Amino acid sequence: TRYFKSAAEPMRNFFNIANQIWKYRKTPTRWLAFFKAENALLLLNKTLLKNMSDALLEAEKLANTEQNKNVKKRIQEVRQCFEITQTAYNLHISKIEMNDLLQTNTTSEILIQALKKYDNLKTKFLLALENTKHDFSYNKDFELYTHERFAPIDKLILHLHKKNITFNQLENLHLKNVNLAHSFKIFESNEPEKIFFSITNWNLYDKIFSTMHKDFEDAYMGVNCNFLTFKNCELSGIAKNFQINQSDKIIFSGEIENIASPGTLCYATIVFLGKNNEELKRKTLIFQSRKKINFVLADISPFGVKKANIGIYATRQKKGDLFRVKTLEVKISPTKK
Repeated sequence: TRYFKSAAEPMRNFFNIANQIWKYRKTPTRWLAFFKAENALLLLNKTLLKNMSDALLEAEKLANTEQNKNVKKRIQEVRQCFEITQTAYNLHISKIEMNDLLQTNTTSEILIQALKKYDNLKTKFLLALENTKHDFSYNKDFELYTHERFAPIDKLILHLHKKNITFNQLENLHLKNVNLAHSFKIFESNEPEKIFFSITNWNLYDKIFSTMHKDFEDAYMGVNCNFLTFKNCELSGIAKNFQINQSDKIIFSGEIENIASPGTLCYATIVFLGKNNEELKRKTLIFQSRKKINFVLADISPFGVKKANIGIYATRQKKGDLFRVKTLEVKISPTKK
């Protein structure tokens, strides 16, 4: 009451909702990894966010009647922070929607509409960050959400390319914050593969891949029903190095199953390394929680590259999470000069 004056009651409601979300989560705090685990946003839902927004609106109305201008300023600061959360949640949901549409082989027209929606929500999220950059230094941590780590952009572009939709056609959409040119360059031609690697039988996976398995006593990483299965893993995965040259195209794809709770991150990654094994570039696709996912991750190797480390990982798994890899495929071919 002393801080928010006449707006105290709706602000109390606002913070009570936020506290309830945190208090009754099933996920341990450390597994959420704070800003890094974008899918921890799934602790929220539209109803909770609407209730919080309504509380702020009521508080703002009451603050307008206050003679003390500091009350209005304090609520405005909360509003700015809340808009980061709200726009981040909406952006993440749009990534999930794109994933779901791609799994159902929907029409190109619907996918293009989903892409436009994603770009629009990304623009709103960036605006929310911009509005707080001078007041809150921590907002830089949220910039990670603008990366396409959860968005299936490569798979979407491959789908549109197969439907004979060109980059020039998509340029007419005038997207503001989604760059499609790079992905189109990877899929626009069909050169023969210089390297082709595929695995469907996992019985000898530890002879083919380098493995990482630093976990709790009950963690499991191994072959189960001819899947590579991960359970209760804090940080486990497999990777394989491929000798490549500058401007080589890499297409990493496969079929996986991922049953994951908020904060769990299971992902595919391509890491480009230089002659001294220094990291030059990294591209990552984090999987949504789905029974079946056919994923695509693609990139073009940068200047100075000597090899690509291509892998798949399960991290921060909780009880009940399950990550299974059925097939993996790597195609590497030179890009036309």
